[in-house]
Parts: sequence; C-alpha cells; structure tokens
Amino acid sequence: MGTPQVLVNEYRGGILECMHYGSIAVCDEKGLLKGLGDTDFFTFYRSSSKPIQMLPLLQLGLDKKYGLTDEEISIMSGSLWCGPRQVELVKSIMQKADISYDTLIMLPCYPMGHDYELALRAAGEKESKLYHNCIGKHLCLIMVQREFGNEADYYKLESAVQQRILEAISLFTDVPKEKIGVGIDGCGVPVFAVPMVNMSTSFVRLVAPELLADASLAEATRRNVEIISRYPENLMDARALCGVLCRDPNIVGKVGAQGVYTLGLKKERLGITCKLYEGVSAYFPLILAEILEQLGYENRETIERLRTTFPAEIINATGAVVGEKKAEFTLLDLR
Repeated sequence: MGTPQVLVNEYRGGILECMHYGSIAVCDEKGLLKGLGDTDFFTFYRSSSKPIQMLPLLQLGLDKKYGLTDEEISIMSGSLWCGPRQVELVKSIMQKADISYDTLIMLPCYPMGHDYELALRAAGEKESKLYHNCIGKHLCLIMVQREFGNEADYYKLESAVQQRILEAISLFTDVPKEKIGVGIDGCGVPVFAVPMVNMSTSFVRLVAPELLADASLAEATRRNVEIISRYPENLMDARALCGVLCRDPNIVGKVGAQGVYTLGLKKERLGITCKLYEGVSAYFPLILAEILEQLGYENRETIERLRTTFPAEIINATGAVVGEKKAEFTLLDLR
C-alpha cells in the first residue's frame, strides 16, 4: 500500500496555498506499468463503470428488440447534463421500450447542466426524473431486468440485471464477485468497488475487448466503445471533460463521482485510473493532460485541447488572474 501523493498544487501570488492528494494507476494487459501513490486503493467506480454496466443490453440484443439507434444507446454510458437533444433521446427510448415514468426510482430534479437548468426554470418547467444525469443507465437496467423478472426490481442487488453486471465487473477486473465491494450510488442503484489497479485493468479490456474470454461480452464491448467514440458528447456534454477528452477517438474516458476518473487508450492498450481523495473532479483536466504528457502520448492536439478548454489560471470575482493550478507529479515505473 503506497502513500497518497500531491497531484495538483494551487498558487496565489506565487505562494503555495492548497495541495490536492491522489493516486494514479496505469496498466497494460500484463498488469501495473506505472503509477503513483496507493495504486491498490480500494474505491468505488461510481459512474466510471457505466460503459461496462450497460453491456448486458447489447449482449441480449435488446437494442434490436426495441429498435434503438446508436445515438440512443450512447446515453446509457453517460452522466448526462440533459440538454434538449439528450432529453429527446431519453423520451424516445422510453416510448420505444414502453417504460413508465413511475418505474424510475430517482426523485425529480433539474438537469446537471447549469445552463439547461436555468433555461427550464426560466420557461417555468418543473423538475423531472427525465433530467437525472443517470437516466440513460436506469433505462438500460429496466430493459435488461424485464427479460428475467419484475422490471421494478432493477435497482436491487439480488436482481438478475445487477447480478449480470456484477459478473461483468468481475470478468473485466479479475476480482472475484464475492470480493467486489458493493454500495448504493447517488442514483439509488448498486455501485461497485475494486482496487484501482483492477479498475485500470478493466479499461484496458474495454479498449482491447479481444482480451476478454467471453466472446459475446467482447463483441458487446467492441460495439459500445465504437458508439461512444461517435457520440462522445453523450458521456456528459460536449463542453464537459468527458466530451472534450473523448473527442479523440483513441480515448474512452469516464468520470465518476467523488474524485474518480478512468480512461483507456486504444492504440497503446493502456488503462488509467486516478483518484483524488478530497472527491473533487475539477482538477482532472490538469492531471489527465499531465499523465498523457508523461506517457508520451502522440496526439498533442488532445493534450492542448484539455489545457486550453480548462485553463489553469485562478480568477477572482473581478475577473483578474490571481494564481494558478499546477499538476506537479512524476509517474513512477513500477515494472
């Protein structure tokens, strides 16, 4: 077990003001390659697991059964800001699959995307379950669960759909089912915990699905990754980190709540997990750009896009630049 390390420092007037601690695990198909801090830290995927959680739907051919488009499928891997187009996709899936609003277990809310929330409030629109950022995942779970039992049980750990997901997580991570940690996510369904190194391994297999022994799971994975690469904006929003990063078709990345980010590099066949222990995701653009830099990532455009879209300057209420954030760490060779 390693010691968490400083990943980002904040400076104001040239004086160190804040330090943000975390760990990083970089894996290839042989295991841990590089890292920093506690690469075995046992933590929840949170929403980082969505590209895996939705795979049973494709394995069962439910996309064909309900006539779902690839764009509709793409929202099932995302944490949506729920702009107008994403809400259209949600409504279309519900109509095609005849899913009742009442089956959804979350409470009504406004969209996670602040601009979209303000527009709805200005128009006098009320909160709705349709605006929950996890709505795509819930629709997927309901469709899978109804194949095996009461669809209203989709959120229960003992349900068929959750057990299939648990099996998939085990296959992707090499962690036995009984050793996978289970909690309840913010949206009310089970969420899974594994060591960071195993989380990184799962994203190696996500971008290199031929490494999976289960042929149907591998084909579902290949197809989902291709869909994500065509609709990266539906991982969250085109302006959000996932949408900006995954505009690069070589990358599949997904943020999770409470300071988790996991990504896979297709050509390099690498999986990377970063955990920030204070649970804040705002520093990930800096960290991910620095990780890619240190790995010698060939697509400089992606690194520069992260840095320009998410500036490192600290700006106060007058609009003045008063400081900066710096990713200041060095990945260690661990093999």
